[in-house]
Amino acid sequence: MRKHILSAAIMLSLGTSGAFAADWYTGSPVNSGPTGPNNPLAALDLSFTAANDQLSGALVGTIGPFGGLETNGLRIRMIGLLGGYRYEASTVGVGVVTGNQVGGSLMVGYEWIVARTKIGVFGGLDAINNRLDKFDPTNETGGTTLGGRVGLDFYSRPTDATMAAGTFTFTTANSGYYLRLRGGMAVYEQMYLGPEVLALGDSFYTQWRLGVGLSGIQLGPVQFGMSGGYVNDSSRGNGAYGILDSRLTF
Repeated sequence: MRKHILSAAIMLSLGTSGAFAADWYTGSPVNSGPTGPNNPLAALDLSFTAANDQLSGALVGTIGPFGGLETNGLRIRMIGLLGGYRYEASTVGVGVVTGNQVGGSLMVGYEWIVARTKIGVFGGLDAINNRLDKFDPTNETGGTTLGGRVGLDFYSRPTDATMAAGTFTFTTANSGYYLRLRGGMAVYEQMYLGPEVLALGDSFYTQWRLGVGLSGIQLGPVQFGMSGGYVNDSSRGNGAYGILDSRLTF
């Protein structure tokens, strides 16, 4: 059995939901990084993804309570997820199962800033509630699941013309994982164009993607990024994906 998520994300609590392994976090910031003139206290990252029949989203809040986000220090990460999904059950006679999911968690971490690079590590607790429209004996995700989550993310500008970023998270709740790595060359001021690769899944499905992204698009106080390309899913097969990221700091 393989699970596929159709979700829209809202801010619910602190942290992330383990069952939404897909696109739970937009990744490292697309702004100017530690060399920028501002030192915001908090940032909001909103991301939406379409991949085959899957639609997902995540809203992430990160706070630097003692000195802001442009200095070494403690970080508090806030994420909430809400949505639904459907999948073709492997149990004979069950057919298509539709469910809805609500989750949240608390993550606390520390971020180091060295020259043009930010590196952050996080840990916390997940809580996920999963309700199905019919009984599937092979689906162990029904009800409420608690777990621990760890995460790592980085953002680097080795030169004025290059960028590299990545995020990884793993949760014991349904063994969910998410990995996204991006790189880019400057095409205009701090806009970067380059490749990205993603691997994600949990106890019920696996998926990987290979694409091209553009980040650092500034529209007023909000920064945007977008990417798209090829997706391979263990249940849905091959297809295309698209991601829209946005970031607001204050």
